[in-house]
Amino acid sequence: MQRSPQEARPESRTPPSDPSTTRTPAWAAADRSGKIRNFSGHHFPQLPGLLHNREAAEPVGGLQEYYYELCMEKSQEIKPFILHILQEVDEEIEKGLAGITLNVAGNCHLMPVERVTGEDFWILCRILKNNPYINGLDVRYNLIGDVGASYATELLQKQHNLIYLNLMFNDIGPEGGELIAKALHKNTTLKHLRMTGNKIENKGGMFFAAMLQINSSLEKLDLGDCDLGMQSVIAFATVLTQNQTIKGLNLNRPILYGEQNRKCRSKLSQ
Repeated sequence: MQRSPQEARPESRTPPSDPSTTRTPAWAAADRSGKIRNFSGHHFPQLPGLLHNREAAEPVGGLQEYYYELCMEKSQEIKPFILHILQEVDEEIEKGLAGITLNVAGNCHLMPVERVTGEDFWILCRILKNNPYINGLDVRYNLIGDVGASYATELLQKQHNLIYLNLMFNDIGPEGGELIAKALHKNTTLKHLRMTGNKIENKGGMFFAAMLQINSSLEKLDLGDCDLGMQSVIAFATVLTQNQTIKGLNLNRPILYGEQNRKCRSKLSQ
């Protein structure tokens, strides 16, 4: 008996899934579109190399896992960019490397970046606390503000391996500058601090000048484009005659007017 065209058509079948498909880590739920979904239901584009097998992505005590747990604890949005950076650091630690700088710069153009806020910075500080492999933190061009500056003070007080801290262009004002400067009174490990572009003004500058009278370990301080005034610039000139440790001090683009500019130049040339 001849079969109808509908009956003769071969039955379509869905090809079986490949049993060797890479498993998605426990901290990253993925939907069918291939986008990462965080615990709050938001979707983000999948970053290259972010999803690996469980063994590679979740080492014992891995920074990625710790970041995920802290975000859950604080009901904080999980940012794939930060996860990607932490994955790279985990891999470097697994190779036995030390002296690592955690680079979460907000001006990275190689991948989608969400700017780090003050609360994001709190989580990064918790991750770095007592971590013996990381001695540098770069969060330039983000939005941590004075809230993040308060968390930076805790980091400077509790992380005794940190020698490099880059906070440039982070909307930190005079109050945040005061907190960071006072935290450096007792810090004996930080060697290089970049505060460029944070408008700490004359008030914040005075606290940093006072800090250099006490701190004997900081070697490089960048306060360029911080809207410093004449009083703080002269205070730095005075402190430099006493502080024998500081090797580099940037005070570019202070706010000076006419005669003030002449006086400051005269004081700095002495």
